[in-house]
Amino acid sequence: DLAFVVCLQIPLRVAIEISSPSKYFRTFSEGSMVMYFMISIMLTLVSLLLFVKCISSFWTAIVNFSSFDIKEVFHPIVLLTLALATFDLVKAIFEEEVLGKNSGDNHHAIHRTMIRFLGSIIIALAIEALMLVFKFSVSEPDKITYAVYLAVGVAVLLISLAIYVKFAYSVLPKRER
Repeated sequence: DLAFVVCLQIPLRVAIEISSPSKYFRTFSEGSMVMYFMISIMLTLVSLLLFVKCISSFWTAIVNFSSFDIKEVFHPIVLLTLALATFDLVKAIFEEEVLGKNSGDNHHAIHRTMIRFLGSIIIALAIEALMLVFKFSVSEPDKITYAVYLAVGVAVLLISLAIYVKFAYSVLPKRER
């Protein structure tokens, strides 16, 4: 299938200039790295804030155990799940964009991180739907349809995640699955 071969004599300096990226590439790359680092720091603080609020809510539920409310148990679980999802996202962003790990053709780690992040969000929403079912069944039965809508939304998200997993891993070679 090879039709012909072309040989050119080009000085090394010119060949490097032709093959090197733009003169602004390094500046843009370093600026992007700094921006991702700052975003990672802010998201870490958000995750830490969610974790502290989770501990505070759980402590309040333990201290006020005599006036037990189911919301006081589910609320810290939702906060902890969101903190975990946020921290997992920060870890992925920091490793990929700041440290430069998993660069190249290894998309397995990116898919795994996406699945874990979306899975954590779906779990948090499912817990919230369950909490609303309990709350509305006891206090406001006419609003239980909102909890059902949320549960249906969670089911749709779960099905969407399953489709994502199916398509994401079906394109990988068998040795990477």
